[in-house]
Amino acid sequence: MTYPMSNVQSVISATTPVAPKTNGKAKLKALSTTAMTPAQAITIAFEYGQTMAGQDGSLTNAFVTFKANDKVIDDMVQALTEGYFVRKLGYDRTEATRVIALKKYNDRNQDKNTDENRTFEQERVMVAVRVLVSRAKRMAGITKPVATAEQEASRAAKEAAKEAHESRLIKADEIVNPSDDVDVFDALNRLVLTLKSLQKKHTAKLTGDRGSEWREWLANAPR
Repeated sequence: MTYPMSNVQSVISATTPVAPKTNGKAKLKALSTTAMTPAQAITIAFEYGQTMAGQDGSLTNAFVTFKANDKVIDDMVQALTEGYFVRKLGYDRTEATRVIALKKYNDRNQDKNTDENRTFEQERVMVAVRVLVSRAKRMAGITKPVATAEQEASRAAKEAAKEAHESRLIKADEIVNPSDDVDVFDALNRLVLTLKSLQKKHTAKLTGDRGSEWREWLANAPR
């Protein structure tokens, strides 16, 4: 979504009463009443990522103002992340946006990383900015409910199932699309073994003449 841009300095103008100096919740409440547009909030988030300044003021105010608007909050987080990449790695904003959209760096199997994955250094920056965002949200009173043990177990199970599925896909691709330098006989043997495993798993379905033909073919396949 594109928001109309305006000068961030107009967030507190001559016609807008300045919040009195207070502490704690009173200060936060006063800040949250300051007029602000989504475009200003997003600009504030980006500039904070660049300079690491203003978290106790304008950034907190922006999060408080739009805490009920998930779209604006998401856009603020994106902008803050872009700004932090600009600051830490010297990227321009276009390159920062591209890197943020890449896949997570594969730390468990580094050989599997491609141009579609972030580098180790880029992933470290992503982790750091997530901590900054989490801290900023807490200061603004935006917190996620603590997951129960049951919810956490369910999440872990889903993540494990996802990783197992991805691992199977990778192994399957290696079987049907072996590298050019592979021993072709070894590759064919792996393929036949895979077919035999499929036959064993679904033996009850291999009926009739077609089933007999497949069983015979696999039984006579060279090794």
